[in-house]
Amino acid sequence: MKGMLRRIGAEVDSRGAWRGMLAFAPVAAVAGRFATDGLGAVIMCIGLFVSLERCSLAPSGVLLLGAVMFGTSMAACAAVASPVQFIACTTCLAAATTLLSARFAAIRTVCTLIFVVSVYLPLELSAQTSPAAALGAYMLISGLLGFAIAVPLALSIVDHSRRERVTSLVKHWARLRHTDDRLAPQSDVVLWVFAIIVGIGVATAVVETMHVRHGEWMIWSAASVFTGDFLSAGRKIRDRTTGALLGVPAGMLMSHYVVSSTWLSVCLSLGAALTIVSFRRYVVGFGLRCALITLDLSVTTHSLPSGLERGINVVSGCLLGGLSLFGAKLCARMFTSMRQYMNRDATESDGGKGS
Repeated sequence: MKGMLRRIGAEVDSRGAWRGMLAFAPVAAVAGRFATDGLGAVIMCIGLFVSLERCSLAPSGVLLLGAVMFGTSMAACAAVASPVQFIACTTCLAAATTLLSARFAAIRTVCTLIFVVSVYLPLELSAQTSPAAALGAYMLISGLLGFAIAVPLALSIVDHSRRERVTSLVKHWARLRHTDDRLAPQSDVVLWVFAIIVGIGVATAVVETMHVRHGEWMIWSAASVFTGDFLSAGRKIRDRTTGALLGVPAGMLMSHYVVSSTWLSVCLSLGAALTIVSFRRYVVGFGLRCALITLDLSVTTHSLPSGLERGINVVSGCLLGGLSLFGAKLCARMFTSMRQYMNRDATESDGGKGS
């Protein structure tokens, strides 16, 4: 028993857990009173807090990121009424965030979360209202989204005051990040941009043309594969697939033993959010997150297939992202081999003329 508790303790990041509770609990409690509309606030709060923790954002950085997330989400909500426009919007956003993360590798998490939040919110809102009304619904909950920005911002201000000595108020509040590490550029930028355009374009087209419910999970999973290097991309595909295949059945099984209620849904949403920052190994946190989200969906909708959609969409998105990445790598190798062959042929031709 002690060995099991020690093993569990080694997996849990206690600092991330309690800080996540401070950030997510107020937003989840307030959002619970707004049903589906409140989900947008929780998602934005998660995106801001994770960026704050992993990229050492200062208050100005959190505020700027919140404004960017809000603006890109509004643009996606405006485009969601037209499938073609939405596919173009998500593809361009994916390419832009990939270029930004390639240029500034240290803020790759920020770039990924901008895309995730911007795509998640309009698709979730359009599933509850007509696509044409999604933008109006998003504007109506702007106050709730402002509260979602305010909570991580308050944590950031406290951290900033402790870490930075005030020598100049302008310099103190103008900092975007606490660390001064160089934002090193990434190699193979063209390959990754090409791969993500294909992967996200195909995933979004599948969601829009086949009217996939909770299609944001498929697009999100496809985007999560593009980590910046092939080794970690393969590991992410493996971890997400394993987590979905283990977590979704577990959530469906647990749904037989719980009764639906509003506060149960709030607690499950809070628990799912905390798994992002509470575990050291990604596969453990993601598996538990899949279980909690599946349990919430199955209990709320009284339908097991609703929970099963989580696993299907996650695995499908990973496969689409992995295939586009593999295809881009294969094309790059073929192009490199062809160019080497042509250069060698040209060299041999020049040598023959010289002799």
